[in-house]
Amino acid sequence: MWRLARRLRSRWRSSVDDVNGTAEYNLAVAAEENGRPAEAEERYRRAIEISGSHEAMTNLGVLLLESGRAEEAEQWWTRAAGAGDSKAMGNLGGEAMIAGRLEIAEPWLRQAAEAGNLSAMVNLGVLLKRTGRTREAEQWYRRAAEAGQVNAMLRLGNAMARAGIVDEAERWWRRAADAGDVNAMLNLGDLLEDRARRGGAAWWRQRAAKAAETAETDPP
Repeated sequence: MWRLARRLRSRWRSSVDDVNGTAEYNLAVAAEENGRPAEAEERYRRAIEISGSHEAMTNLGVLLLESGRAEEAEQWWTRAAGAGDSKAMGNLGGEAMIAGRLEIAEPWLRQAAEAGNLSAMVNLGVLLKRTGRTREAEQWYRRAAEAGQVNAMLRLGNAMARAGIVDEAERWWRRAADAGDVNAMLNLGDLLEDRARRGGAAWWRQRAAKAAETAETDPP
């Protein structure tokens, strides 16, 4: 009976810690969204201490990177990635790719992509294209694009255009353009111009110009 009571207390404490950790995480996200990074950092650290939240580790890493503490950011991402967080894996891979450490970037991006991280699929595709593996790059772009990742639609359209598969390029650019991607709008305008569909070309170019102008005037 005593052992059962002890187990029940242990489970209850774990449940309370999970709830409190989630509350701190949510408060941290709200603080970050409202421009209070110091409070967000404190609350992410508290969420980690209380419940070991790998989501908090990942978001804390982003905050640290933005404040110039890249080494500590990498440490938290590595810890979160070890807990299976695909966003942390993708962040590690993305930062390594920016630094030119492709041998480190690829395994992290591949793990994140295989876990379903759409941004990692795109970045893995970029890395593979850069290293001459265009066929596999296209496969990852396609997988992400079919899941709704807009930048992947643009890149897959570009790949199809380079391969001379123009009809498919148009379809992907149109999907990306419909989702608001300015580069896809411009590519689509150029393609329609080449195909003597000048009315459509002008319409997409005007929409691209308007979207770019709106982006410049939006508050930070």
